Formats: sequence, structure tokens, C-alpha cells
Amino acid sequence: MGIFGSTSTRNHGWGKRMEWAGVQALRSHYALGSFSTLSTRIHHWRMFCQWAQSHGLRDARSVTVEVTLDYARHLQSSGCSVPYGQNLLSSLNCTMRAMGSRTYVSPSRAFGAKRIRIRSEPPSYLDMADLTRATGALLEANLPRVAALLMLARHAGLRLGEASLANLKTWEKQANRYGKINVQRGTKGGRRAPRWIDVSPALKEAIQFAASVAQSNCLLAPNESLIRWYRTEVQRGRRLLHRLQAGKIHDCRTAFACQRYRQLTGYPAPVVAGVRLATRAEDARARDQIAYELGHGRRDVVASYCGSSRQ
Repeated sequence: MGIFGSTSTRNHGWGKRMEWAGVQALRSHYALGSFSTLSTRIHHWRMFCQWAQSHGLRDARSVTVEVTLDYARHLQSSGCSVPYGQNLLSSLNCTMRAMGSRTYVSPSRAFGAKRIRIRSEPPSYLDMADLTRATGALLEANLPRVAALLMLARHAGLRLGEASLANLKTWEKQANRYGKINVQRGTKGGRRAPRWIDVSPALKEAIQFAASVAQSNCLLAPNESLIRWYRTEVQRGRRLLHRLQAGKIHDCRTAFACQRYRQLTGYPAPVVAGVRLATRAEDARARDQIAYELGHGRRDVVASYCGSSRQ
């Protein structure tokens, strides 16, 4: 608990200013984790600090269950959606835990509703022609690395960080030797459990293309940080895709999941068909496999990609 050997108990020993103290605690907690997760937690913590200071709270030791519930009521009264509000409370819980506090409030109980994580609209890039048009536009805009990113995400179901940090040389060797690749870098929460994905001809081509445009073993250029990569070329690519109404990069991951569902069951995913056509047993087996390939630990998460299993 605390930093720099401080004996002060203010903000649980992390510093004099509550906002700064929480940020330091989060950075320590996520030192080996995901940059995007850390960035989100910090942003949410700063939002809470603005509210807290407007109510005269300037020390994290004053953040009790009652204060957290007051914050939840403030979010509800301001028209905050249930999913976003629960995200904000989850970040607050995480920050307090990182600072050494035991204060915890269940986000679902505080908002009086459970989050709904069931996809109801088919994703972009399900049709490979959409991917071809998008990557072509990115290449014309001199964004070949972003085009490679899109291809890797679509053909392997990768998160942004996983596609960005993947060791392409290692993947080329694994693809040739095993016909599979093991996703280990850029994973959510820094997970290191084996995660092997079969290499299709399209994925093999995507890996080869990414290696040909990369300036290092991964898509990041030498001496280029992940945050700089996100804020420069990836951001330009996102703006271009938005102008083209081509869909988001994350849609590639969802399209991969829907494609795998069809390959595993012989039927389109419920979000595409509008109803579950596979048997319950087939559906369950497919969701277990897709959850593994996407790097999730639970079958129910697949509903946010493929739709409900109850349809």
C-alpha cells in the first residue's frame, strides 16, 4: 500500500491529491496489463473525482459504501445508461481495491438491473467483400499497417492490442509447423494461458502480409509505443473507416466469431439468422470453442458476439 515509502495515510498512502493518488495506484496495479484497460480506468476515476470534489470529498479514505451509492444515484439521475453506469462503478471498485481499500458496491445491485450483453445486429465484415473494400481504402490512404491489423482481427478474431503486438515471425513459424498460432501478446489482463487458433488460408495470407509491411517483429515500428500507434495511424484508419461506413475494427472480431459459429454448427449464428437453428448441444459446444478462441473464460460472453442461445 502506498508509494515512495510514505507513512501518510491520506488517500491510503498514495499521495496528497485524491485524483493523482488513484492514478498512481491504477498504474501500479496494471503495470503488466492492458494499456486500454488502464486508460479506461483512469478516465472513469477522474470522472468520479470531479463528482467527489464537488461534494467536498478530497480523500479516498472518505469513499465509503454510502458515498459510492450516492454516486450511483447521481449517475442514474443524470440519465446514464445501465451498462455505462455499471462500467463506471466497476472502475471505482477497481481503483479503491488498487489503493488498498475494501470498499465495494455491486454495480448490478446499485443500478437495480443486470447488464445486457446480447448482440442483436449482425456485424460488419461478415461478407469478405466488405473487408476487401476496407483494406483497399486503407492501402490507398497509405495505411498498410492498419490494413494488416484489420485482416488479422478478421481472420483470427483478435483484439486490437493482440493484433498490434503479435510476434509475426513467431506466428509464421507456428503456422508452417503446426497449422496453428498461439495468441500470447497484448491479451486482456496479460493472460498467458495457451490460446491456439487454426490457421486458415486467409489467416496465413494475413500474417504474411502483416510481416511484409511491419518494420519490426510486430506491427509497431521500432521505438513506437502502443499509445502512439493507437493515437496516430490507428486513429486515422478509424476515421477513414467511419467515413466509408465500413464498420469498426472490433466488428472484425465479432464477424470471426459468427463465421466460426457457422463452421462449428453448420448454421448461421443466431444474430445473423434471427433465431437459434443449431441444437442446444451443438450451440453449447460451439460457444465453448469460440470463447476459448476469443480469449474469454466463459461461454455466456459469446452472446455479445453471436447472439442469444435462447432464440
